[in-house]
Amino acid sequence: MRVGRSAKAFYLAVVKVFGGNIQQASSTWTDLRYPHVHVVCQAYMIQAGSFTIVTPLYLDGSIMQYGDAHPSEKFHLIQDAASGLAYLHSRGTSHGNIKGVA
Repeated sequence: MRVGRSAKAFYLAVVKVFGGNIQQASSTWTDLRYPHVHVVCQAYMIQAGSFTIVTPLYLDGSIMQYGDAHPSEKFHLIQDAASGLAYLHSRGTSHGNIKGVA
């Protein structure tokens, strides 16, 4: 599925399978809107007790790859990540393992 209105449109990709309450997680994560929080476009139940999320696939690679290609931006990336975490916490939202993917 392609979304967007310009040449910089992105493609959606399923990125993770979870266990738990899909209704609670779906409504929580799909309602979050903040510049430094990864967008969850949709959540789907794939079997009883498991669901998957659909998020944008960023063609510039992971945050680790971006940081390596733009070393002067690393401090700002850390600030942005901290800002995103503060937003999640202010909304009472929990998060799992946070890491860059090389």
